Amino acid sequence: MWEKIFVSWELIGWVSVVASLLSFQQKKRSHLMALQTTASLTCAINMFILGDVVGGVQDVIAFFRSAVFSQREKKWASSPLWLVGFMAAMITAGILTWKNSLSIFPILGSLCSTTALWMKDVRWTRRISLLVGVCWITNHILVGNLSGITMEAIAMLSILIGILRHDLKRKEITE
Repeated sequence: MWEKIFVSWELIGWVSVVASLLSFQQKKRSHLMALQTTASLTCAINMFILGDVVGGVQDVIAFFRSAVFSQREKKWASSPLWLVGFMAAMITAGILTWKNSLSIFPILGSLCSTTALWMKDVRWTRRISLLVGVCWITNHILVGNLSGITMEAIAMLSILIGILRHDLKRKEITE
């Protein structure tokens, strides 16, 4: 029985890895957000299976946040109250699920991620998401989530590649 749970945990974790990796390679915000929504849901399931309640609850909220933020071009989803509301929900959930001082990492990661995904400019989403990666990789190391560690490391690499591909203008050298 435990072997099936372990295999399920790993498969769910790897779906999250792939969705996260692909998200930061997207040029369009709508594609980035769709993949982020998938990554949040699968990562939440993975963390609950591991017993990481703080991280799991943060990612459940992140799932709903990503779904709303992906509709940001629509009037109902463009209010800054969504940003404030999701951040308040993450802080409240963090307090209610607090385990110890290390619980700060998934909470900070979620808050930074919320800020990053609220941004309309995908370049800022990628830049702020580097800090998100630092917070979440620390959490995954502390709870022993191997696919989570891999996901964040690959995501951070993907973000850096995305920054190089889409954000930094190469200056032509003229002689």
